Amino acid sequence: MTALLEKAFEKASTLPPELQDEFGALFMEELQSEERWRDLFAKSQNLLEKDQI
Repeated sequence: MTALLEKAFEKASTLPPELQDEFGALFMEELQSEERWRDLFAKSQNLLEKDQI
């Protein structure tokens, strides 16, 4: 884990439990969104290559 991410989690751990849950939910949503974009981009490579011809 990077120092910045560790610092963010350390700071978040001082929040009240309900805010920690909100932070966790937002963080997980962002990670899932990034994963979806990576998957979609990877699946579109052959389509992008066809358009370049």
